[in-house]
Amino acid sequence: MRFLEEPLGPARTAEYLALRRAAGCPVAGGETVTTAQELLERMASGYYDLVQPDATVVGGLHQTLAVFAGAAEHGVDAVVHCWGRAVCQAANYHAAFAGGGRLAEWPMPRYPLRSELRVEPFHLEEGRLLPPQAPGLGIRLTAETERRYTFRDDAVYRCATPMPPAVPGRWCRG
Repeated sequence: MRFLEEPLGPARTAEYLALRRAAGCPVAGGETVTTAQELLERMASGYYDLVQPDATVVGGLHQTLAVFAGAAEHGVDAVVHCWGRAVCQAANYHAAFAGGGRLAEWPMPRYPLRSELRVEPFHLEEGRLLPPQAPGLGIRLTAETERRYTFRDDAVYRCATPMPPAVPGRWCRG
């Protein structure tokens, strides 16, 4: 097994240290964390062997690169989380290229928007993702694509881990 990904969810951070000692393989996490600062704190506390920032969750490319820099300082591998669609993948892969990433997540389910939104397809050569040549993120959204793929109310992320009740006006770290 390469690593154990997000085994305790976002709310049980205090248990990551014991898990890392007992797991028998590297422990990864952070894909749902919304700030680079929190990921930096988690790495400084020793929660992860691999940190998984997601540029579309953590605040963009600049914040993702801050996580890569922090990972290098703490001896933690940074592996971009890419369980989103083409825009998410493009943003995260660009961050991984810029930050010196050696490993990136690839969502296995096939879906048409992955290829339809891309100006050029993702290219793999000898097991390595090649940097795109198109300018920007390499995404093209057309009116026809918008008509074919309208918004669905049920297409939202739901964390399977029970979260503690929110306290109005206060961030809860769990």
